[in-house]
Amino acid sequence: TGDPLPRSLTILLLLPSLAFAGESGRYAIHQSVAVQVKNPNPLASSRWTTVRTDGWGLAEVEVVDGSLSWSEVTCDIATSKVFGTTTEYSSAFVESLGRRERTARQQGDEWVVGPFIQTIGAGEGPLPTDADQAVDTDGDGLPGVTVSVKQAVMGEGEVYVAQRTTNEIRLVDNGSGWSGTVDSQVEEVVLDATTWWLKADRSSRPHPDPRESTVELVPVDDAATCADVLRRRDTLFGSVAQR
Repeated sequence: TGDPLPRSLTILLLLPSLAFAGESGRYAIHQSVAVQVKNPNPLASSRWTTVRTDGWGLAEVEVVDGSLSWSEVTCDIATSKVFGTTTEYSSAFVESLGRRERTARQQGDEWVVGPFIQTIGAGEGPLPTDADQAVDTDGDGLPGVTVSVKQAVMGEGEVYVAQRTTNEIRLVDNGSGWSGTVDSQVEEVVLDATTWWLKADRSSRPHPDPRESTVELVPVDDAATCADVLRRRDTLFGSVAQR
């Protein structure tokens, strides 16, 4: 037997982490969402383990007469290894998230984005429980969105999921850019999988410390691309990426 996949894949939808600097421009984004998953081994010294999903992106911010809006895209997504399991997201998955338009509002010293909802692998209404009812968001001919999984003992396979994520982001000026927290609530259904162990139910819960789910935004050159952000992510977002 081997360590099974956590029930929640915690697929990060990199939703906009907005900056407000009084100026329009291009910004690189890093959002890191932490949840806890339960170790299925009852003899484990710690039953709950933190797993983190990181997303990187680019936002075009527009400030007009004190109002803030933006358009953003996701460049890459990564989930930390847990219980010997590695999760991988294809470029088709990332591209399927598309370009998203958001508006922020001011509350005291903070800029608040949301709550807002994004759904993948499904349409309106409750998430499907049957693969035939799912939406092929990433266009690969399979239900929902496809996530590749590798496990040290059990091997590898694919799991097909539908997910709805509700996010609310709160940002403040940190002196060199903008940073804050994201409250991310994830509802997910495993529609099907290529092997039995990827279909198993697993327990997960929000991280008990809301400060563990963070957003950081830094200005970049107007010509910066996703490739530039990903190449420089360790230096652009060092305070978060090194955790």
